[in-house]
Amino acid sequence: TGKLVGTFVIKRDGAGMKSSSPINLFASNDEWTAPIMAEVGPDGNVWVLDWYNFIVQHNPTPQGFETGKGAAYETKLRDKKYGRIYRIVPDRPRDTDFQPVNKKLTKVESCYADQLTHPTMQVRLHAQRLLVEHGDTDVVPELISLIEDQAVDGIGLNVGAIHALNTLHGLGVLQDDSSPAFDAVTKALTHPSAGVRLNAVRVLPEIPATLAALQEANVIADTDNQVLLATLLKMSDSSGGKAGRNLSELINDTKILSDRWLKDALTSAAAMHADSFLAAVLEHQQPVDAHSNDLIVRVAEHFARTRPTKEPVSEILTAMAKSSNETRDAIIRGLAAGWPKDHIIKLDASVDSDLQSVFVSASVSVKASLARLAASWSNQSLQKEIAPIVAGFIRRIEDGNSAIKDRIGAANELMQLDSGRVDSAEAIEGLIGPHSPISLSVGLIQTISRSKAQGLTERFARINKTATPALRAEVLRVMLSRPELTTQLLSLIKAGDLHISDLSTQQVGVLSRYPSADVRQGMRDVMQSSGVTISNDRNKLVAAKMPLTERTGDSGIGKAIFTKNCATCHIFKGEGKTVGPNLNGMSVHPKAELLTHILDPNRSVEANYRQYTVLTVDGVVISGLLAAESLTTIEVIDAQGKRHTILREDIEELIASRKSAMPEGFEQSINNEGFVNLLEYLTEHEQFIPLGLEKAANTVSTHGMFSRRDNKHERLILPKWGTIRFNGIPFNLIDPQGTTVNNVVMLNGPNGPFAPQMPKSVSIRSRTSAKGIHMLSGVAGWASQKPSQGKACLIVRLKYADGKAEEHSLVDGQHFADYIGTFDVPKSQLAFRAADGGQLRYLSIRPKRDEVIETIELVKPDHHTAPLVVAMTLEVPGSHVDAKTHETD
Repeated sequence: TGKLVGTFVIKRDGAGMKSSSPINLFASNDEWTAPIMAEVGPDGNVWVLDWYNFIVQHNPTPQGFETGKGAAYETKLRDKKYGRIYRIVPDRPRDTDFQPVNKKLTKVESCYADQLTHPTMQVRLHAQRLLVEHGDTDVVPELISLIEDQAVDGIGLNVGAIHALNTLHGLGVLQDDSSPAFDAVTKALTHPSAGVRLNAVRVLPEIPATLAALQEANVIADTDNQVLLATLLKMSDSSGGKAGRNLSELINDTKILSDRWLKDALTSAAAMHADSFLAAVLEHQQPVDAHSNDLIVRVAEHFARTRPTKEPVSEILTAMAKSSNETRDAIIRGLAAGWPKDHIIKLDASVDSDLQSVFVSASVSVKASLARLAASWSNQSLQKEIAPIVAGFIRRIEDGNSAIKDRIGAANELMQLDSGRVDSAEAIEGLIGPHSPISLSVGLIQTISRSKAQGLTERFARINKTATPALRAEVLRVMLSRPELTTQLLSLIKAGDLHISDLSTQQVGVLSRYPSADVRQGMRDVMQSSGVTISNDRNKLVAAKMPLTERTGDSGIGKAIFTKNCATCHIFKGEGKTVGPNLNGMSVHPKAELLTHILDPNRSVEANYRQYTVLTVDGVVISGLLAAESLTTIEVIDAQGKRHTILREDIEELIASRKSAMPEGFEQSINNEGFVNLLEYLTEHEQFIPLGLEKAANTVSTHGMFSRRDNKHERLILPKWGTIRFNGIPFNLIDPQGTTVNNVVMLNGPNGPFAPQMPKSVSIRSRTSAKGIHMLSGVAGWASQKPSQGKACLIVRLKYADGKAEEHSLVDGQHFADYIGTFDVPKSQLAFRAADGGQLRYLSIRPKRDEVIETIELVKPDHHTAPLVVAMTLEVPGSHVDAKTHETD
């Protein structure tokens, strides 16, 4: 809460407003002064409520204080008796006859009506409120008389008419379009005061007569931008009539297209009258610019999303056939972008010639879109015209001299043109196999999976017979994404054309949890007939395999097993993908613990690693982790690390499992010797062990961290995420995945809205001895911006396995500097510059003992900063660091 009352000057900015604050209206050098409310009083002067408190803060309660009554925290710096009210008057006050509004609801409506012209707005608003609350319509003639007054004051207003208009609206007398009140309001649309015209537009009801009145008064050509904005919004809310024709006249108006508010309002109004608007713009003879085309595309897209019937679509097609201007392409693009996949209509044969005419005259870039629309309109009249286009696409796909991405792009365009064509599917199938580059075959498999032509399952069966292992993996992935293909996949296994061992453990898990009960039962039958059993008693299985942890394996072979079975989801020692938990730092954990997690992944599942299965309206099944979601989409990462962004409107079913996305059953694909080698690789100590901070991380560095989430200067966006090296030391930087994953540890601080909510300490597992602890940290909010002998702002507490502990104090101005710029301090080193001008620093700690460190605790002492820790790496005994380090005792 501020300690002053500002004065803001509001000026026009197109159809909007902008403000500046040239002076303060009320300020004081008394530090107890605390104005908390300022209002214009009934005398026209500003009245200020001064709470007179040293501290004006309610939530959150700072660390170390208690929450008292009314959610305010308890402090002695609060006054209980000196609060006061100020009335601020000019040096030369004008003579004002101060008469409070009569609040008695007796027959004094005309007195209230007189008050609608009072020079003080608060008085006028009270009079308007009392007239509306009393509800007596006898005052309507007086209100009409105020509206008919054509006078305008020195700033272009007629306040009596403005309040009279809003009073009529509040009394509810404007719904009858034959009433004198409605007639008075429509006449006010041409009042000399823009403020009156603005309010007249706003109070008109959303009925057809309003559109007629707006058109008759030609308000759409008003010179005042705010009146025009209100008119466009009123037209978007009003039904009936052919308002689209009037709106189309504005399509090339530079004043509207250059104003963000007016352009959005025109788009909204045109979208609500899309059929008449689109038909009208097709009649224009003048060319339209790029901004106008974008607006037309958006309106056509909205029209398509309303799931229109055949009648308005036929009318637009007829208008397009008669038109010779370039807006046809824009309309086609919009219709194709917005037309729902499941919305099928049947156009009458009478529009065949119109559709053919539009197709012939349309540009090459939109012909494919129009062909797709024709399929949704159950119209076959374009087959003759489409044939040469299909042949052209097929030539591009078969052209071995073209880049593979161009050939795949041509295949995608061909499938978009008409996914039901058998010849298209046959052409694509013929290019998939060992005779083609693997990247081309993989891309074409993804393309052909979208085919609606008959015999798709048979095509995949034929492709699978000659597929290489890499190609077969892609075939299996695509077949698993569609229930009808998944059923065929199980049939191939039963027939012996595929073996269950061709499926990865992740794919077996997907089938075991498939949304279709028939698929799940089919998978159980296949596993039983193949002699594959996944034990339901995971505790018994873990106990049986536990002796493997006592054996020594070959870490080189273990690395190959990790790459084949684990790297698609996990990253370890810089290899793999970050779909599941980051395994960097796992080498400090005992083999027994790691084996338990591998064999029994559901024993302890964090919420963000649970399995989600999505069934789309197109019948596609996607399983994996829920990575992000917005108002309109969700993002799922599958077992191959591929991200799928899915519109919520395309979701048929979303199933959230309580089980881990990591499947059970690895014992079927990895034998005992394999587990011995894998565990050896996972626990093999190297010179450095990056620690995983995922459980300790509590804030996202890619949005504002200290005062406002939208403050870009408070972000810490580093050059890259994942495994990076500084001074030869590897660090693991958690990927925030946009702004969705906590990737930084922030400790408690007294300032701002976020730091007081952070913990005073966090604990990180170590479980190994270390001769050095390297940190990407050394920055904090509200830290020093130059070297100084400050106080400790972070304590690194090492807790040894024998119960003993030691502490290392990191000092503000020595080890730590402010994050917001590249400020240097002597006991840490600049490691990385952040994208917004901030910094991340490097420092290291040397433990005093060689014993096993069980945990590393980051503790915040009593200090005004909010420290950040981004990454930590242990240096194991017996290794040597060649790079320069900044150490602390």
